[in-house]
Amino acid sequence: MEMIDISGYVAEEKMEIAKAYLIPQAMKASGIEEQKISLEPAAIETLIKRYCRESGVRSLQKLIERIMRRAAFTLVSEKPECVAVQEINLEEFVGKPKFTTDRMYDITPPGVVMGLAWTAMGGSTLYIETSMRPMTSPATTPTEKEGAPLQGSLETTGHLGDVMKESVRIAYTFAKNFLAAQEPDNKALIQNHLHLHVPEGAVPKDGPSAGITIVTALVSLARNLPTRQDVAMTGEV
Repeated sequence: MEMIDISGYVAEEKMEIAKAYLIPQAMKASGIEEQKISLEPAAIETLIKRYCRESGVRSLQKLIERIMRRAAFTLVSEKPECVAVQEINLEEFVGKPKFTTDRMYDITPPGVVMGLAWTAMGGSTLYIETSMRPMTSPATTPTEKEGAPLQGSLETTGHLGDVMKESVRIAYTFAKNFLAAQEPDNKALIQNHLHLHVPEGAVPKDGPSAGITIVTALVSLARNLPTRQDVAMTGEV
């Protein structure tokens, strides 16, 4: 086995730090007595997962302090017996969440595979989507002869970097060779125009770890078989 060091805190550690240190300090700074506020664990967990995904706890501390200031204002202005901060009313204290669910598909169609990506926040999931457009003419360019074998092509979109574009070309070649060896009669990747897209096109994406995901997406598309819903992958070919 190999030991993998993870910088910063995981979600469970952030939860314990918040309970033991951040919340008592923020309550003291805001002048709120313990019986005057109820901060549910589910609300703290939502803060960690949907607002503060960075490795440290600085942002979490700021949001907890914001909740306490808002609670102190409510106690002074409306004079309730207790302010309850729950998961359902968390947005009233800290606004809209920065991170929403990563799952775009309840059931992924053929040609769509979930990959794993490294980010400054630690990591996230990343979909690779492929689609197919059959070629309608046997001669697509003036240099091609009538009746010549159809030659497919691959188009990419999604703000991909140079390294990831190289991964796409390698995966495209690998997938065609793999499919030819497994199913010689399946010409889907050879005789069709393929379009590979990575969602959230405004976000630059690069890195040498998407090859296996792209290969799986192309083979899934060619065989018209969806991949498993609970699998995300990373790695190069």
